[in-house]
Amino acid sequence: MCCKWFWKDRNACSGKACCCWCSSHYSIGDYSKTYARSKYYDEAKPWNERCDVAIPCVSQNEIDQTDDKNFVSPGCRILVEGSNMPYTPEAVDILKQANVIIAPAMAAGAGGVVAGEIELNHECNNVMHWSPEDFESKLQEAMKQTFNRALKAANDFGYQKESPEALLHGAVISALLAIAQAMTDQGCV
Repeated sequence: MCCKWFWKDRNACSGKACCCWCSSHYSIGDYSKTYARSKYYDEAKPWNERCDVAIPCVSQNEIDQTDDKNFVSPGCRILVEGSNMPYTPEAVDILKQANVIIAPAMAAGAGGVVAGEIELNHECNNVMHWSPEDFESKLQEAMKQTFNRALKAANDFGYQKESPEALLHGAVISALLAIAQAMTDQGCV
């Protein structure tokens, strides 16, 4: 079992608050000792917990059909892949049958790629002169474009926007189209 602990906050701690806590060199375990509304679980998997959105950051194929049924039964509606291929193929089938929307890692992780690209090109783009708000705005715009490209590709290939599979298939199709276009532009095809 790669997932050895988890943490939850009944009051839905913001990502910003969590990052501030961790950047102060405190552990999530310490957070739950400080704030009574939160709880840290050691040597446990979070898959039985009630949530609307889950972001599993686990090893490849770690979440199987048993774990998936536990996600679905308490009512999880959206799973954002925080790692590459966290589900077994059987688990993906269960998610589809339950109409759980899957935000695939290749789309969900695009923000990190965009941020890295911006940082690498900082001298050319004057990134050093950007305010944090400008950087965040450009990052959000890139993520919106990624989302819209995935939905458009899904729709172009017959997946309805409301389908829980649309984002998953659309991200793959969009990536393949981008690769094909790059190969064509370089004369490889």
